[in-house]
Order: sequence, then C-alpha cells, then structure tokens
Amino acid sequence: MDVALKNRYYKLFGRGLPKAKLQAHLAKLRNGKMSRWKVVGSQSVQAITDRLYLGWEAFFAGDIKKPPTFRKRRKYRSFTLKQAGYKILGHGKIKILGRNYRFNQSRAITGAIKTVTVRRDPLDDIYVTFSCDQVPQPDQAPKTGLSAGADFGLKDFLTLSTSPIPSYEGWRARTDDAGLA
Repeated sequence: MDVALKNRYYKLFGRGLPKAKLQAHLAKLRNGKMSRWKVVGSQSVQAITDRLYLGWEAFFAGDIKKPPTFRKRRKYRSFTLKQAGYKILGHGKIKILGRNYRFNQSRAITGAIKTVTVRRDPLDDIYVTFSCDQVPQPDQAPKTGLSAGADFGLKDFLTLSTSPIPSYEGWRARTDDAGLA
C-alpha cells in the first residue's frame, strides 16, 4: 500500500511523497477505513514507512539495482518495536501485541530498552534482540603481562605455550613406554 501511494503521488504531482505526509495518511487510514490495522502498532506502521524510504534512498544512491516494490508479508524477516507494543513480563517472558511469548534469555538486560527486534532466520528460528541505552561499561580485566599461544598438530594434539597435550596415539605410546597400559 505504501508503494502504491508513493507511485500514485509521483504520477499526479511529479515529485516524491514526503515521509511525514505518508505517515499521517496511514494514521488516518488506521483510524478510519482500515481499522483492522489497529492490531499492528503505530510504531510498526512507521517502521514500514522507514523501510520504504531507506529502500528509495539506497536505490537513488546506486546501492541497490531495483526500486522498492510490493513484497509478500512472508518475505519480511524481522520487525522492530520502538516504544510500544511489547512488555517484559519477567526473565525469558515477553508480551508482544497482546500475546505472551517465552524466549531463552541468555543474559540479564541492563540499561534502558530502546527497541525490541523480532527476527526470523532462514531456518525459521526466531530471535528476540534488545537494543539498550545507558548500558554500564563492564570492568576491565587486570592485565598480567603474559601471553598465550596454541598450535594444533598431528604428533601432539595441542601445543600450548606452557606444555604440549599429546594426541591419543602419542598418549598411548607414552603410557606403553611407562608400563601403564
């Protein structure tokens, strides 16, 4: 719909549709004729227009070969919620657009959450990413002045800078020599 409005505006007036005008028009449609769009948050609709205009900028800059066009809903791999549309319910629990979801939270969320991005990879695994502001800097580890090195090989499985770790064959030969086998 965004693409059709932008194309129609260009045909009528000979110039591009300003993003603010498009967002205002979509907000009017959400409150009027297209009330089914109320399910989608207003910030998500704004994110759609942002994607459209980023696509046009990339096209005119020569970064991509084709201008933005109509795209199936399934082709989008992610969406971002900026301020509304989500609520953190606890560790590993989030409410997005009125539905509760569980996710594997790998670490504590520190700082103020700026955006929440839900992304689907090519294997259809879904990831929730939090973009935070005012994150405290971690303490720097003390420097010891020592360095470490490692080398993988055939004779010895691993040679560290301190001592070699023998491979299975080398370990078996050493235990046979010592009479331990």
